[in-house]
Amino acid sequence: MEQFKSFEDFLKYVSDNNQKALAAMDDWHRRLKCGDCYIRIWDDLIIFGEIIESEYREDRELLRHRPELRLTRNYSIACPEGELGTIYVVDIYGTISKASFEIARSKGWKLQLPVTIYRGERAITLRESEGDNDD
Repeated sequence: MEQFKSFEDFLKYVSDNNQKALAAMDDWHRRLKCGDCYIRIWDDLIIFGEIIESEYREDRELLRHRPELRLTRNYSIACPEGELGTIYVVDIYGTISKASFEIARSKGWKLQLPVTIYRGERAITLRESEGDNDD
């Protein structure tokens, strides 16, 4: 747990993290847009997300000036109903097709193989190994 001696120390911590996120961004992170679907891996939990646009003008204005953040709705087996939030784009492992996103939704937010994950121009396809059969 982080602890701070003052509110100013906390603000510096937040600013430093924002700067680190900006520095870590690749070109494909910068191109992420509304409607893109993605996966994020957090510990052993796979989180499926969709980048969305806020209905509020103030939010849209704020996010225009924060290229390291996107507004999202996220889903997982731990939160199948979804959760609204923001994400640092550098925390996105890769994008997936809308079809793969919808298949995961229909299966209770479990990753269904095969699936292709895109990290910019790089595509990573995950397939079941021969002999693997969980059905």
